[in-house]
Amino acid sequence: CCFTWETFDHAFFRNNLALGGPPGEGDFGGYSPGDGLAASMARPGPASSFDYDALGSHGLPFRARFGDWRVSRFEDLQGGPHEEHAVLVDLDVFDGVRFPDPSDRCDPPDLRPRPGSAVVDRGMRLIGVNDGFDGAAPDIGAYEAGRPLPHYGPRSPGVDEGPG
Repeated sequence: CCFTWETFDHAFFRNNLALGGPPGEGDFGGYSPGDGLAASMARPGPASSFDYDALGSHGLPFRARFGDWRVSRFEDLQGGPHEEHAVLVDLDVFDGVRFPDPSDRCDPPDLRPRPGSAVVDRGMRLIGVNDGFDGAAPDIGAYEAGRPLPHYGPRSPGVDEGPG
């Protein structure tokens, strides 16, 4: 989920994929699982903007908060001042991913969207950020559906270097 108690302003949220879930016990690498809301922005400033995000809740009814504005139905979210183009999602947007358990220290899941899922071609183009998308529009989330995962960390010499 997207969560903060801190005051912030001039934030531009686009193409994020967030799933809230059962609060439970424990933590995720030092972070609390929060209160299960799909989005919980306690104090966004008036110059902040939220739209074209994919939001959902796993194992709980849908709920979200943006300052004093609280919604308990996804349809109300789309009709309010934020997230007019939001997409409702659950875990089936991924292929074989289950909701994390803080006691489970397994390998990171593959969070590429499943081809044909609700987030494919539903994002907003952000020039210089997601220009190389496939289809009619960028996919919502960190990755484009059907693409290989990027390589993070050290690379062999010559992999990233362009022509002289």
